[in-house]
Amino acid sequence: MPKNKGKGGKNRRRGKNENESEKRELVFKEDGQEYAQVIKMLGNGRLEAMCFDGVKRLCHIRGKLRKKVWINTSDIILIGLRDYQDNKADVILKYNADEARSLKAYGELPEHGEYISSEKPSRWFLTCNMLIFLLHCIKCHVIKFLLLVPCSQNQRD
Repeated sequence: MPKNKGKGGKNRRRGKNENESEKRELVFKEDGQEYAQVIKMLGNGRLEAMCFDGVKRLCHIRGKLRKKVWINTSDIILIGLRDYQDNKADVILKYNADEARSLKAYGELPEHGEYISSEKPSRWFLTCNMLIFLLHCIKCHVIKFLLLVPCSQNQRD
């Protein structure tokens, strides 16, 4: 039996991450480009991004990036602005986490708090807050109940 050497199935994915160890040169924005953060993936190669100039734009992932570079929500991207449509743009580049930190260090990206944080509150944190709230509610109801019902010891005497 001959061995399969084609690029179908998982073979395409196996060689995809070979160049990950190489560092690429940091690309800064030029005229007609803007940094943005992905808010929502819409499907069909489109996404909604909040640009750092304060405008929310519908972005199209260009063919060079499709199925090669996977973009997720809260990723930092470089987009090319359109001259004829201000509310639409094209995704040029996706920055990885190290590159985004470098851009922030160079002052290209705003400091924390001005864009969407990728960190979600942990389940433990949410559970603790819910328990504290429930205990507070129970305590309030018990106090109200005790105030409404007369003490049983006073009635016996």
